[in-house]
Amino acid sequence: MLEGRKLVWVLLVRESTGFVHACSSQVVSATFNAQIAEALAVFRAIHFFRDCGLFPCVLESDAEVVIKWIVEGSHLDSAGGVILSDISYLIEEIGGLSIGFAPRQANRVAHVLAKQALCAFNDFFWMEDLSSLCCCCGPG
Repeated sequence: MLEGRKLVWVLLVRESTGFVHACSSQVVSATFNAQIAEALAVFRAIHFFRDCGLFPCVLESDAEVVIKWIVEGSHLDSAGGVILSDISYLIEEIGGLSIGFAPRQANRVAHVLAKQALCAFNDFFWMEDLSSLCCCCGPG
């Protein structure tokens, strides 16, 4: 989520039934466009999955254009081409990773957490009990 010049990265770890096991959010200052921001979020998620050994897995993002570029291997000569190239390299190197588009409406938890992160002063990482995070800034 890119709002003003603030970028919110939200990462959810779910099991195959959809149950959320963990999530994190981080707010950073953005000096780049939305597509680069979304590509960086995918890049960070892949690194997280790799570092935690969470393979095989499915990575879903609501950044339809960026996901299309990654799947097609296109736009490697664009401003975000280096990031897209690194993502392609990681996907090939790691194996066991599927990547796809999911509409924002399909992932209400991520959207609510992104809105909450914009109101928070600290980054957070949560495991197992989402109820402590359900006090949002306003209606989802």
